[in-house]
This record gives sequence, C-alpha cells and structure tokens, in this order.
Amino acid sequence: MVNELFDYPAYLSAKKSIDDRSLNRQVWSTMCHWLEYRQTQKPGIKLLEIGAGIGTMIERIADEAIVKDFHYTAIEQEPGFRDYALQRLSESQEYTLISKDQLWQLTTPNTTITIDWLSGDALDINQIVKETDFDLVLSHAVIDLLPVPLFLPDLFKQLEPDCGYYFSLNFSGKTEFRPVHPDDETIYDAYHKDMDDRFNNIDWLPSRTGEILGEWLIEQGHTVLATGPSDWRLASRDNEDDILFLENMLQTIEKALQGLPCLESWLIERRRQLASKELSFTASNIDYFGLI
Repeated sequence: MVNELFDYPAYLSAKKSIDDRSLNRQVWSTMCHWLEYRQTQKPGIKLLEIGAGIGTMIERIADEAIVKDFHYTAIEQEPGFRDYALQRLSESQEYTLISKDQLWQLTTPNTTITIDWLSGDALDINQIVKETDFDLVLSHAVIDLLPVPLFLPDLFKQLEPDCGYYFSLNFSGKTEFRPVHPDDETIYDAYHKDMDDRFNNIDWLPSRTGEILGEWLIEQGHTVLATGPSDWRLASRDNEDDILFLENMLQTIEKALQGLPCLESWLIERRRQLASKELSFTASNIDYFGLI
C-alpha cells in the first residue's frame, strides 16, 4: 500500500489558482448572469454546494459580487476540511467572517453570505438536506467522482423545478503527460479503467463524465444552457502550485495502479522530469450550466 503522505488541503489550496485559469469563462459568465437575474425575481436566494472542499467555490461566488445577501449550504464529506475552510476565509483580507458552530456569516463590501457548513456524504443527500427551495446547486470537480445516474436524480428531487445547476471541471477522458513515454498509453488506459471500475454495477463511465453528462441531463428532461471545455494545462516549470498539483497526480496514479508492471519505472522517470522542470500535464474537462 502507498503511504498517505500528501497534504490534501494544501493541494486544494494550490489547485484553486489552477482551476481559476481552467474554468470555462463563458459557462461561468452565463451562470453569473442567471444568478443576477434570479435575485431580481426572488430575494434571499439559496445556493447548495456538493463537495465544498476547503471553501474555494465560496470565495469565487463572493468575489464575483453579483449576488446580495444570500444563503449558502456547503456539504463536505471530509470533516477536517471545515476547519481549513474556516481558517482560510477568516484569514482573507477580502472578507469579514463571524462563525458559530456550523453557521458562519461572511461579509464583503458588496454582499453578506450566511454559510451553513454540513459534514456528510453526498450520496446521503436526502438525509443531510431538508430544504427544497434552493436556487442553484454547484459542484466543482466532484460530479465525475459520483455515480451520476443514481446520485443526480436524488439530488434534483431536493430542488425546485426551475433551479439552476453548475457542474464544473468534469473529467472527459483525456490524460496526457509530456514528454512522451513508451508506457503512457498503458498507464492512461489502466488509470481510466480504474475510474470506471468504481461503479461497474451501473451503466456509467466516470472517466468520460464530461463527455456524456450533457446528453444524460437532456435525456432526463433538464436544460443545458451553456457548456464548454475547462482543461487543466500545467507545467512543472511554471510555479509551485503547478508542481504540487503534478506530484499529487503522480501519487494518485501510483495509488490507483499498484502492481501494474510498468508503473514503477514510469513513475521514476516522471518524477525525474518533475524535479528537473521538464514535466507537463493536460487533462480534459467540461463545464455545464443549465436548469432542472
């Protein structure tokens, strides 16, 4: 077994800058304009996030400053992330944060956000969330980790029929490291198969979530208003955030593919390239915004 040595909250913190430059700006802008319109029709709007991590999507919404005085319910499976999120938001020079247990109030010059931070598994959404009048459900780099045909119908039952959804950074089937290595295709195929084997009892391929999610949403009667690529593109020569991200990717592959004959030599070469700042990485993702 591979030792769990990686500082995951540090990885999520570094990942924010990478995700910020990767998000599809047209899809994000469409979602923001819809939210802006929504609050003119319904004051006191409510947002729900699945997989809140360390609170980086809360920061994005707050920084956008288009929604005034709203309620944000954040669901995160890892209990320890709550403290990191609380510390991160408290230490920011951009916000004022008052917290009491799971209920926080974040204030900026333009808005006040009441945050209800809940710990729990997204698959238990029916037990965690009792409200049904959310205006927007968000999930960032999480939907491709879930059994979509089982999870999303349960999630959408908790929401108003005209609620919006914003699902960003959904992996869509392409992993690529550079320089090219002779064992790349073997590694990539095995890595994607490991993703797909998570839910081999249902008709769904997590490694192709970005590709197939839009069609599935439409088949279920939902509307896709905006979609577009949000690929990760990183190079070890760029900055420390990229280097941290790349090392986490290598560790993720190492844990997933233990026992694969060519893995050890491939990892040795990739880590040599990372140390010498030769390594680059691309992964394909797709963002979606629409109405339920």
